[in-house]
Amino acid sequence: MKRLSMRERKILRTGGLVLQQGLWRLRTNQELRELCKQLDIVADVKKKRWEWVGHVARMDQGRTVEKIFESKPEESRIRDDPE
Repeated sequence: MKRLSMRERKILRTGGLVLQQGLWRLRTNQELRELCKQLDIVADVKKKRWEWVGHVARMDQGRTVEKIFESKPEESRIRDDPE
């Protein structure tokens, strides 16, 4: 999520230069969000995840995705020794 936020800020900052009283400055993250009128990308990803969970929860019992989502492992996986 941190890397995603950093990437979003980098993209937004490409248009973030503003001339103010004869000096150039970068807009703050808050100014960029207000200018774009959008949620930050991390909040948007979290929102989409919850929408997907709701979608899966409403699925019919026979659907594969719903089965996987509600399944519980019967036993723990045995890890092999790398040697």
